[in-house]
Amino acid sequence: MAKVTTEQKIQTAFLQMLKSTRYDQIKVSQLAKAAGISRGTFYTYYDSIYDLLSDVENSLFNELPQMTVPIGNLADSQKIHDLLIVKLTHIQQHFPTLKLLMGPNGDPYFQYQLGRFFLPMAQEYEHALTHPNNSIELALLNEATNGARMSIIHWWIYHPDAISIDELADFLRRFIQQIMVLSQKEDVKKS
Repeated sequence: MAKVTTEQKIQTAFLQMLKSTRYDQIKVSQLAKAAGISRGTFYTYYDSIYDLLSDVENSLFNELPQMTVPIGNLADSQKIHDLLIVKLTHIQQHFPTLKLLMGPNGDPYFQYQLGRFFLPMAQEYEHALTHPNNSIELALLNEATNGARMSIIHWWIYHPDAISIDELADFLRRFIQQIMVLSQKEDVKKS
């Protein structure tokens, strides 16, 4: 059996406390007691609760699959679907932690940060389809698409049995493609 490290104890206690307490209301003394360590031991690993929160979030982001695809393959619906499956599977494996971080006691900025993990693929895809002349419009399109996508993923985290990963990947792929088609129609109107 693997030995639980002090750092793991701290992170586990922190996530348990997020079930009932806002992250910015958690006191180091409370967390240390819940983890079965001293305050001094906490400070050996972290400077503050915010440092701990950042470490928990960053460890999730660092584990997320970073995948790039040649631009020519981005128009291939199956390639996009397959990439989404990999990313959504990783998200599903971390539902308990994500639910806490995206919940009412978690970091309100976390959902936006999580959206950034989809962004490189989405931006490449959007560039491949639209070739927009206006970088402001592309930035707005990215933000709108990302916001909607993250709202959908947030909903999925709270309704995990309502839709399969395959169905969600297909829906997100079609959603992104439809946004791009709308964008292309606007580009044609301007020409």
